[in-house]
Amino acid sequence: MATVKKANFEQYGLEAVPSSLKSSSWKEYAIISFAFSVNAGNFLIPALAVTQGNLPWLAAFIAVWIGANLAFIGAAALSIPGALYGLPSQYILRSFVGSWLASKIASPIRVFTSLYWFSVQTIGGTYILQAVFSHYLDIHVHFALLASLTASIMAYLALVGYDAVKIIDGIAIIDETKCVACGMCIVECPRNIIELEVVRKKVEVMCNSNAKGKDVKSVCEVGCIGCRLCTKVCPTGAITVENNLAKIDYEKCTSCGLCVEKCPTKVIKLNS
Repeated sequence: MATVKKANFEQYGLEAVPSSLKSSSWKEYAIISFAFSVNAGNFLIPALAVTQGNLPWLAAFIAVWIGANLAFIGAAALSIPGALYGLPSQYILRSFVGSWLASKIASPIRVFTSLYWFSVQTIGGTYILQAVFSHYLDIHVHFALLASLTASIMAYLALVGYDAVKIIDGIAIIDETKCVACGMCIVECPRNIIELEVVRKKVEVMCNSNAKGKDVKSVCEVGCIGCRLCTKVCPTGAITVENNLAKIDYEKCTSCGLCVEKCPTKVIKLNS
């Protein structure tokens, strides 16, 4: 049997999306894609090209339309491995071309993309702040000065962050008092295990793997192994195990904490 050195190869740790969950229609996918396409960059960049660069509005519209369609096609293609097999495209790329070559392809793309959005947010935010100062305070602040200040604040937040995510015992823990729901941790997480919730629940299962117990143990020490011990101690029957993963019915859960004490991998957490 072939073995893989964990130090040199990333464990996928993900599973295919169950057929029962593949219920999104093409209309829903189109709405999601449209929502991503209608962003500040697609309005700000062509507007500046027309007003400041003297580009004809039709040329600006066609350029944005072509760019948006190419971006949509690329994003749709990259989502196929994840939709069918549960594997992020970055991992697929590394599997085919190796980590070194993947870094020469994917990493520069991520850098340019980040710089683009950073620039769009800085320029757009500066124009808004400049208009606010001028209209409400009758103060005119030079664009370059205000843009530098805005960029510095954004750079600080990007580098230092809000310190809202910490790794404790191998689990990413979110500090609700510091989290601003920016969504960057969701975007950057290579295993797609972080999600945005409106209100954090009292008791949580800090895992979303549907793999069997022995497979989970081989790649994660704090994953749900589907042992069902939590279901046996729950006095209200609020916990069930579906597809090897514990699920909590919050209409029945009383936050008694018995499941937290019984869980052998401590994947169930009781939030204060």
